[in-house]
Amino acid sequence: METDILKRKADDLLYLDEDTSSPNKYLKKDDSITVKFLMPDVVVGGMLRKDSPVFKHIKKSVSYGPNPARILLSDKGIYFPGTLERIVVLSGPPYLVYQACCMFQDQIIDDLHLSTDSTGENKSGPRQGQMKFVVGSRAASIVIGKKGVHINDVSKYFNVDIDVYVPSHPDLRDERVITVIGPSINVFDALEPILYQISQQSDHINEEYKYYKEIEEPLENKESRPPRNNGRWSWQVGGKKNKTQWVWLQDAD
Repeated sequence: METDILKRKADDLLYLDEDTSSPNKYLKKDDSITVKFLMPDVVVGGMLRKDSPVFKHIKKSVSYGPNPARILLSDKGIYFPGTLERIVVLSGPPYLVYQACCMFQDQIIDDLHLSTDSTGENKSGPRQGQMKFVVGSRAASIVIGKKGVHINDVSKYFNVDIDVYVPSHPDLRDERVITVIGPSINVFDALEPILYQISQQSDHINEEYKYYKEIEEPLENKESRPPRNNGRWSWQVGGKKNKTQWVWLQDAD
């Protein structure tokens, strides 16, 4: 299946010299932040093949300067509760966390196995069009802003949908799952102000992930969808709000 996606490669975004300061107008603070980036298990498996240098390449790309980023990958079989998503803990300066998020998201976009794997689609559509990460409740509140002002501004300006999900399990009451949905160019751009808002507070999510294994949650509901044959995904402008949406284009018989 061919995936037609408007995309900007993360590899081209932020290769900075060690003495370079901020890569953009948002992420100028040197303070460290922590997010838990979520990746489908099938994508992680492809990245960890013996013949694949991807994971090592990403770690090396954000491990420079006086305050390098730290990357931790959850063990096999440890998923974020209610999903089949492995946890990638990212800690460091906001601009390096941003770079790592974009590079990991590229792996999700490029993974052809997501077309048929059970993690390939959910109620928000194709997984390739979604960036998911977990933050603390305080950080999520700042991302949302008073009466939703921050999240609405980012959503409208970058033409993306942003969902903040509160896990139902009591052990996760201080965590929030943020999902940014849209073409990768828009998602990458929207991530910058989101991480900036997260950097404006100091109550970051902890780096631990093993406790997730003890939390049992039903897998998130998946919509019943017809088989995807003889067609392709494509971004189209439409709908009630005239927003960019990922739709399936069936080939002519």
